[in-house]
Amino acid sequence: MTGVSYWRMKRHLSKKELAEKAGVSFAFISKLEKRYAPESAFVLYIQLADALNVTVDQLLEEYHEAELNLGDHGTYRKAEEKHNVANCIAEYRKEENLTYQELSTILGIATRERARQICNALNPSKKHMKVLAERENLSVADFMARYKPDRSSAA
Repeated sequence: MTGVSYWRMKRHLSKKELAEKAGVSFAFISKLEKRYAPESAFVLYIQLADALNVTVDQLLEEYHEAELNLGDHGTYRKAEEKHNVANCIAEYRKEENLTYQELSTILGIATRERARQICNALNPSKKHMKVLAERENLSVADFMARYKPDRSSAA
């Protein structure tokens, strides 16, 4: 079974509910679940991943139907964000209550997925920290000190 089918069922969503939640058509969900994936589908995969709280990679994996009854073996991004802030940019995003889309707009990058990658990087780019520091009227060093991740909550 495709990752789209697997995660949709794990979230107890109908195809119609997922289509509405992700802002795509019912027919598109059906095509993806039948392994039809047009080249232009990547942006829609990002929307689906956001709607299901999983990564695009998890949607592209193959799963066995028997795994549906097992406990979740993937970490939900929402839970991960709550307990495991990776760097000062992720901490800034959390404190400012920004979505990945909002952060990508502020940083001048193309996609939410890229913003997510930046937040999960162990050593974020100085260029991105500089953009946010300037927005806060801080030096990069002060920005890093102010938004230092709280590692005590990470388990």
